[in-house]
Amino acid sequence: SNVTGAVFDVRAVAARVKAINADCLVVVDGVAYAPHRPARLPEHCDFYALSLHKMFGPHLAALACRSLGPLVAPVKETSSGPEAFELGTVSAEACAGAVALLDDYLVRHPPASFRLAEAAPFKRLLLFLAHTPAVTLVEHPKPVDRLPIVSFVHAHIPVSDLLAAATENHLRLRAGDFLAPRFLHSRALTAVLRVSLAHYNTLSDVNALVDLFASLDRWFVPPSH
Repeated sequence: SNVTGAVFDVRAVAARVKAINADCLVVVDGVAYAPHRPARLPEHCDFYALSLHKMFGPHLAALACRSLGPLVAPVKETSSGPEAFELGTVSAEACAGAVALLDDYLVRHPPASFRLAEAAPFKRLLLFLAHTPAVTLVEHPKPVDRLPIVSFVHAHIPVSDLLAAATENHLRLRAGDFLAPRFLHSRALTAVLRVSLAHYNTLSDVNALVDLFASLDRWFVPPSH
């Protein structure tokens, strides 16, 4: 989830779908997962979609297919293979950036090492938020893993004010529904503040954010009941 950072057991879900109807096609949205963990096409899944710009590369999407067979008719009848499904002219500069990402950056910074690099900064952030009475964390129950993403609301400080304070202090956060309005509505929310960490974020980065939040008026005031 790009809202809560929750990771679900995709293999188990896909296996249940296939058990009901073996002809069903299972598409995995790996956009939030791929920047933090090695991206692979899971068992029982047919497609895996991701965005390279979320993985520190160019603004380019990718779709891994177990087989091209299930896809609709090619959009370019003059081509074959994956190119038959690619509209328009290929972005040569983006493709060059993708090669640099895969053959250079992710070799020097292997995704398998990201979990360890993210662990301490994310733990610091979660502990601070969890010990702030007025903060409500937006979470999924019992995920199989947790990415360094956390979304929350404050009982006294609007999301827009928290975002403005962070921006004024050169800290880049996001606010909104993150294309998950129904999930937020189920929790009586329309918007949350999201903090997303990556392998290059440090304890100093998180401490700067924690110090900012702690300095805000009414941050530590308990919620009224």
